[in-house]
Amino acid sequence: MSLEKVTNIEIEIFSKCNRKCNWCPNNIIDRFSHSINMPEKIYLKFLKDIDKKILNKENLKISYSRYNEPFFDLNLLKKRVKQARDIFPTIILECNTNGDYLRKKGSEALDGLLLDYLNIMDYDCKGIEHGKKLFNQCGIEIIDNSDKHDLKTSKKINQKSISKYNLLGSRKNIKLINYVSDWPKNKLIQNRGGVFYDLDKNKNKKIISNYGNKEKQLIYQPQLIQQTNLKGIFLSNTNQDDRRRKPCQYPTIGIYVDYNGSVTPCCNIRSDVDFHKDYILGNINENSIQHIFNSKKAKKFRQLLKSNDWKNYPNPCKYCSKT
Repeated sequence: MSLEKVTNIEIEIFSKCNRKCNWCPNNIIDRFSHSINMPEKIYLKFLKDIDKKILNKENLKISYSRYNEPFFDLNLLKKRVKQARDIFPTIILECNTNGDYLRKKGSEALDGLLLDYLNIMDYDCKGIEHGKKLFNQCGIEIIDNSDKHDLKTSKKINQKSISKYNLLGSRKNIKLINYVSDWPKNKLIQNRGGVFYDLDKNKNKKIISNYGNKEKQLIYQPQLIQQTNLKGIFLSNTNQDDRRRKPCQYPTIGIYVDYNGSVTPCCNIRSDVDFHKDYILGNINENSIQHIFNSKKAKKFRQLLKSNDWKNYPNPCKYCSKT
């Protein structure tokens, strides 16, 4: 199998995150005390491998995300984005941020950042008005949600996907900026590849949100969330009925690369979680991405997750709610 079905690439150019959110595995894994950069040579080799092997680049997106805070090292982020833009003039380049360094740096943080799309998550539940102040501080022009087009795709914005918690804007080099207010209260919390599930005791671990949702216990139970539309809430118990019973396309359409070069099958599996290590597909320091993506291990994983053999889904996937 070649890479023609790949539409999404997530990559960490370094390891550092400046927060320890309770709904993120960084709460129990140290991404805070220091930072490790992905070597430039490895990063460029990966991009060139992708350029050679993915022919359908019109639908390709590279996201600077995963489990770091990309704006922590702004100079490196801007350099890596420009390098990708030089190789891929037309593909979508995007980034996710908690906004902390935007608040510190203002418009300087966005100058020369050649992204198409930027997501800013309001983890502190400061609200839309705070987003408007941040936009003003950064020189971001607010877009009227009711009569604009999605600048990523040039298609009309789906009004169902735009809520009172979204603030859209644009700024010179960045076509579309999406500020998501009150994130912990309004987004489904995920169990992140089983990190928040105790497989030995067959029940969820108890955690409490340390930001804008302090009054609510966060224990994952997707069925109840779906039935009651309770977003951003975990509940205390689960059972076999909560197991994933749907096929998953993420290992087929995505490539996910950690700062150390490890390639994983999806965004919820990471190389620095001990019980995820068996699911690492390979490392771009050692092999090309085509070799890794077409390995027996990768093919076997994709085939299983595309099937309805949910009883044999790997441990990180058993209670995953991503669709």
